[in-house]
Amino acid sequence: MEALLEKTTKADQQIAKESVEKLKKASKDGKSIQIGVKPNHQSLHIPEKAMKLLIAILNNMADGKDTAVLSADTYISTQEAADYLKVSRPHLVDMLEAGDIPFVKVGTHRRVKFSDLVAFDKKLYKSRMKGLKFLAKQAQELGLYDV
Repeated sequence: MEALLEKTTKADQQIAKESVEKLKKASKDGKSIQIGVKPNHQSLHIPEKAMKLLIAILNNMADGKDTAVLSADTYISTQEAADYLKVSRPHLVDMLEAGDIPFVKVGTHRRVKFSDLVAFDKKLYKSRMKGLKFLAKQAQELGLYDV
């Protein structure tokens, strides 16, 4: 898979801002749209899932953020996985060895399937939100928010 690893320029940011607004207006219902292509006046039919992805990419570009698009079945290194979860690589390796996240070994190197990493991240997020709601409810019951 080819990756675009260039910084977003100010000109690209401006084009992205204009394009994302036009795309949002064109697909008010979030469904697929037809886009005309010059100079041969052909049209492209873009499906809903691709539209959402394109809008997300353009939003990131408009904000000057770098963006990478990966296939869900792509295997990534432990360092890339750790960067995604915002943890250290040794901590990620401990989670892998504990069985928290599935992985495969390629020679002596561990590789993590990106879709497994995303699933783990979602599970972790839900767990954190459950704990946060519990703590907020407990604080309210104890009157810690009363002034």
